[in-house]
Amino acid sequence: MEHDITGRLRAIYVGTDCSGMEAPLVALRQLGIRFKHRFSCENDRHARTVLRANFAPDILYRDIRARSVCNSPEVDLYVAGFPCQSFSSAGHRMGFVDARGTIFADIFAYIARKEPRAFILENVVGLLHVQGGQCFATIVDALTKLCIYNMYWQKLNASDMVFLDIYCWNPEGLGHWFFISSADQVPWHQALS
Repeated sequence: MEHDITGRLRAIYVGTDCSGMEAPLVALRQLGIRFKHRFSCENDRHARTVLRANFAPDILYRDIRARSVCNSPEVDLYVAGFPCQSFSSAGHRMGFVDARGTIFADIFAYIARKEPRAFILENVVGLLHVQGGQCFATIVDALTKLCIYNMYWQKLNASDMVFLDIYCWNPEGLGHWFFISSADQVPWHQALS
């Protein structure tokens, strides 16, 4: 990690897509981790108002599909909670047939082009099973082909971990799927256990 001119570790650069209410940044604040909010991308205008007021990203994109990945800032940590409707029973589990499900391609394009040091992807646990597990297999295959990340994924329940309570308000107690990857040798599988 780089140091600033005072010798302290510099703040990590963070970018988020499908940003919602920026729960990952709330978690970083609560953990006392210094960060520089390079960008967010959110299509809901009410969520963008909250983002501007509480997190002031350097850049706030409205549409992940309209953004140029080439011109997007590089970050150390990239977080995306891509739309879950395509993978949940609420959205008829249409997977990549549903246009919202294809947003993963835009997320993958950012990761492949910018190669953040670490990334976290989040979705509903239905992603593991929709279309006989084929959507999940496609995601794992695409990310594995990058050949630069140590990757771990696991279903976690918000009630099991404090940071998930922050990230996923989930009154039904259903689990969420997390995919954590790092270009560094970080034992994420131990952290998730």
